[in-house]
Amino acid sequence: MKTITITLLLCLLSFASFAMTKQIQYINDSMKIQPLRSTPVFTVTLEELELNQLLVELNKKECNPKVYKHPLRVVNRIGAAGKWQLTAIARKAVGYKGSLKAFLNSEKIQRQCVIALINLNKKYIKYYIPNYKDYIGKTIHGVVITYSGMLMAAHLAGVGGLKRFLCTTCNPSDGNESVKSYMNHFKGYMIV
Repeated sequence: MKTITITLLLCLLSFASFAMTKQIQYINDSMKIQPLRSTPVFTVTLEELELNQLLVELNKKECNPKVYKHPLRVVNRIGAAGKWQLTAIARKAVGYKGSLKAFLNSEKIQRQCVIALINLNKKYIKYYIPNYKDYIGKTIHGVVITYSGMLMAAHLAGVGGLKRFLCTTCNPSDGNESVKSYMNHFKGYMIV
């Protein structure tokens, strides 16, 4: 299903690129196609498409938009806030210095922070689990381990929770979701 979705998106992007470079001009009710000045081509990498899809799914898991009318403004019982439920510690770790109110009122800020957190978790995984690549492709606790699954598990439980999951029989949880459920749900994304 994901392959079909990506293929469809790539086809649509190809058509949009073509349509942007060749504009149709109508003259006197007769349709004549005349190339106008070439406009810049909009390109999106596969990783950007995957990241966008991953963020949509993460939002559904963290702060279900079907349940919450304004997911941007949701704050849970432990203070995790916004569409992707970032804690105060996570916001501080990525360098956000603004107020909680400003954070809750800006999807752009929330998106920048969650992407920064994903990138920070990539560094933490490499540092605190130097042999993380050895786990990829293995089945642990009934889940096939992937890099995207690791990143999202680190979002849920931190790199320490991810490491406990990989190295012990522990399955850390935030009270609603577990590392195992995140590893399973987010295992199919091509994030490098």
